[in-house]
Amino acid sequence: MTPPPGSAPLPVERLVDGLIELAESLAQESPGPKPFETLCETTRKLLACDRASIFLLERGYYRARYNAGNPPDVALVFPRFRVRSDDPLISLAHETGLPVTLNDAPGSALMNQETAGSARIAAIIVAPLSDPEGEPTGFVTAEFNETPGEFSPLHARLMEGVGKLAELLRRGDLALENRERLESRVASAERLEAIGRLAAGVAHDFNNLLTAISGYAGLVEAELPPAARPLAGEILAAAERGGSLTSQLLALGQRLVPEPRDVDVSALIERMEPLLQRLLPETIRIERRSETAPCLVNVDPGQLEQVIMNLVLNGRDAMPKGGRLLLEVERLELSDPSPAWPDLAAGPYIQLAVSDDGAGIPLELQNRIFEPFFSTRPGHGSGLGLATVHGIVRQSGGDVAVESDATHGSRFRVLLPRSAAAVESAETVPAPIGRTTGHERVLVVEDEPAVRSIFVRGLVSQGYEVVAAAGAEEALDELRRNSRGFSVLVTDLVMPGMSGRELAERSALIDPALRVLYVSGYPEDALRGGTPEEGARLLSKPFTVQTLAAAVRSLLDEENG
Repeated sequence: MTPPPGSAPLPVERLVDGLIELAESLAQESPGPKPFETLCETTRKLLACDRASIFLLERGYYRARYNAGNPPDVALVFPRFRVRSDDPLISLAHETGLPVTLNDAPGSALMNQETAGSARIAAIIVAPLSDPEGEPTGFVTAEFNETPGEFSPLHARLMEGVGKLAELLRRGDLALENRERLESRVASAERLEAIGRLAAGVAHDFNNLLTAISGYAGLVEAELPPAARPLAGEILAAAERGGSLTSQLLALGQRLVPEPRDVDVSALIERMEPLLQRLLPETIRIERRSETAPCLVNVDPGQLEQVIMNLVLNGRDAMPKGGRLLLEVERLELSDPSPAWPDLAAGPYIQLAVSDDGAGIPLELQNRIFEPFFSTRPGHGSGLGLATVHGIVRQSGGDVAVESDATHGSRFRVLLPRSAAAVESAETVPAPIGRTTGHERVLVVEDEPAVRSIFVRGLVSQGYEVVAAAGAEEALDELRRNSRGFSVLVTDLVMPGMSGRELAERSALIDPALRVLYVSGYPEDALRGGTPEEGARLLSKPFTVQTLAAAVRSLLDEENG
C-alpha cells in the first residue's frame, strides 16, 4: 500500500486541500447526518480500506455514530460500540493533535485488545476531533479488518484532512441543532405565555369566588351548633384546596407574588421528608444526598416546597411497581457560557436533583413535559405539576431540565442562584391570627359584588363601621363628602378604570393619614399599573374574613404604636 516516491505525495496533498475546502462549504450548507455518512464512505474508498467510522463524545464515552464498510454481523452491534474517554490510543491522538497509526493493532500496547478482537481490527488510523477551544469531541478511524493491508504516512496525512472535514461538519451540525433548539424554546415560551395569561385570568375570578365561599363559611361557622360546625370546616378546607389549585395556575404563568427569603434546600428537604414519605407507597423508598455546607437560595419557601412536592409526586407516578427516589442537593459553579444551561448566567448555583427508577421519558416527548396540561400518562393527574415547577423555578431566577432514557428512569435537575447569606431559616410557620375586633371606620373598595359583600359583613361582625364602594371614583366621592373620615382603606388592586394603587395615591391627597390595605386575586398587576408600592400591606385572595379583620387590626395597631 506504500505509494512510489516522486509524484504520489503531490496528488494526495492536493486531495487533502480539496477535502478541507469541501468541508468549509458543507459545514455551512449541509448540516445533518448525510454528510457524515458520505464522508465515511469516501474515506473508505480513498484509503482502499475495509471500514471508516466516526465516534463522538457523549456522556463521558466516545460513541459510534457513523460508519461505512461494516460486515452485516458487526453492523447490527455497531450503534452500541463505545470507547472510554481515557482510552490510551484516543488520548494520544488528542494530545498530539495528529492521527495515530497502528499497523499491528492486535500486538500494540496502545490498543484495547478486547475492542480489537470484537471489531476484528488488524490495522487502524485514529484522527482526533476537537472543538474550536481544542477540547476533544470525538475521533475518526480507518481500519483494515477483513483484508490484509497497512497504512502509510500519506494515509495518515489524508486522515488528518478527513478529521478537519469532520470537525467542520460537526460545527455546522451543532449550529443547526442550536438554532432548532432556540426556535423550539421560543415557541414553547410563547405557548406558556399565552396559557399563562389565560390561567391568570381564570385564577383571578376563581380566587374571588373562593374568597366569598371562605368568608361566608367563616361567618356561619360561629353561628352553627357545635355538631354542625365541622361541615363549615369542610367548606373552608375545600376552599383552601381550591386556593392551592389557583397557585398552580399562577405558577405555570410565572404570576405568583413570591415572598423570598434565604432557605437551606437540604434542611428544607429534611423537614419535609416525613410528609413526603406519607405520600409514597411502601414500595418506594426515599434516599437523600447533600453537602455538609449550607445550600442557600433566596426563594419563597412555600413555592420551593411546592417544587419539591411536585417532583416527588412525578417520580412516584413513574414507578407504579416501586423503586428508589433519590433527592440530591449540591453546590456548583456555571461557567460562561454553559451549553447545558444556555439561559443562565455564569455564577454560583444550588442544584436540586430528583431521580427515579421508572420507565423513563421518550426523547421525542422531553421537550414538551413542562407544557401545561401535557402528561406522559394520559388519564393520570392534571398535567400541571411539572408546568408549575417550571414556572416557579424560572420566576425565581433558575432553570429546570430533565435527563431520561428507557433504561435508567428520569432525573430532574433544578438550578437556583446560590444566596450569599450566612444565616437562613427554611421553616414556614403560618402567622397566627391576632386580635380582629375594632370600632374604627373602614372604606372597602371592591368591584366584585359577592366579595364586596363578604368584606363588609366580615368587618362589621368584628365591630368596625364600614362603608363600601364598587369602584375608585365612588370611593373618592365618599372620602370627599365624609367629614368624619376613615381610618383604613381596603382596596382591590385591579379594578376597571383605576387601579388600587392609583386610588391610594389620590386618596392620600384628600386624607394623608389614611392607612391602606391592598387585596388581590391576580398578582400580575404590574402590567396594568397596579403594583403596590414597596412596603405596602397586601392580602392575596382567597382568605377568610377573620384574616381580613386581623390584617386591618394589625395595620391600625402598627400605626398607633
